[in-house]
Parts: sequence; structure tokens; C-alpha cells
Amino acid sequence: LRKDYKLRSLLGRGHFGETWLATKVNTRRTDRSEEYVAIKLLHIPDEPITPPNMDLLPPVIKNMYLETETAYLKEMKEKNAIFSKEVATHAKLHHNNIVPFLDGDIYHGQPFIVMELAFMGNLLTYRRQKEMQTGQALTIEEVVNFVLQSAEGLEYAHSKNVFHRDVKPENLLITKKDYKM
Repeated sequence: LRKDYKLRSLLGRGHFGETWLATKVNTRRTDRSEEYVAIKLLHIPDEPITPPNMDLLPPVIKNMYLETETAYLKEMKEKNAIFSKEVATHAKLHHNNIVPFLDGDIYHGQPFIVMELAFMGNLLTYRRQKEMQTGQALTIEEVVNFVLQSAEGLEYAHSKNVFHRDVKPENLLITKKDYKM
């Protein structure tokens, strides 16, 4: 990762990548202050190993290696296209109920997206922690507030022709006072 970000701990894994708690080091200030952010790293498939003496291999084995390399390059191209689309999509969304996009890049072949950190985690974790600590479920007021804020974020995204496709408690994040997707 670039020198202005430091990964701290894994927050979660999904189909396309991992989300990490990280700090952004302010390299422009003399105090070198840090701010907490969330960084999503895209999964990179393992690069196929090509033997050094490919020309000496039987054609059947050689073709297997070439097919593996072709499949790897195709998968990398598809994942980079998905990443680029996600960065472009996320960067154009500006709403109180959508986690702000801060940065996105491919550094030494590793695509990453930097987002505001939702300090209170996701809805599923929040609900479980509340039940464990108080023995009570979410109140009707909390549920209504959550649904309204989520609906506002979705409505805004839909107005920009962006569709979430994976709305679930794990993907609904909670900041100090707001719910975000």
C-alpha cells in the first residue's frame, strides 16, 4: 500500500475483497497526524507459475500452462474493470447516508478504495452487541430511523442509476449518529 496509508486490522471479508481498519498519515503536516479510515483491498488471484523451460515441455503440458496464464490475465482484466467501475461509481455519490469515498488507486498491482470509517461498525454487529450488553433488541424508533436513513441513501443512489445489489445488515454501516451504505 502507498506510504500514506497503514493497515491496522482486518474488519471483514467479502466476495471481491477485504476491508481493513487503516490510518492515513498526513505527510504534509509537520506533526505527521493520522486519521482512521477503512480500506477495501480487491482480491488478487495468485499468479500462475510458469516453468523456466517451457519450450522443453510436451505440447499438452505447455498448452495447460498457457491456458492457465490466459485465464489469469482474463480474470485480472475483469477484476480491474470491476474495480475501476466501483471507484467511478462510489466517487460520484455524495449523500449523508452513503459512506464517503476518499481515495482509490492501484499501487504495485494492488487495487484499493479508501472510505470514511464507520466507527460503530455494521448493523448486524451493532444489534448483536446491544442484545448482549442490555438483553434488549433494537427499539422501534431505532429500526424506523435506520430504515428511513437507508431508504434515503438508496433513493439517492437510484437517482444516479446506481443499484447496491447487496443490501444486508453487514453492508449497512453506522457512524456516530447516521446509518450509511
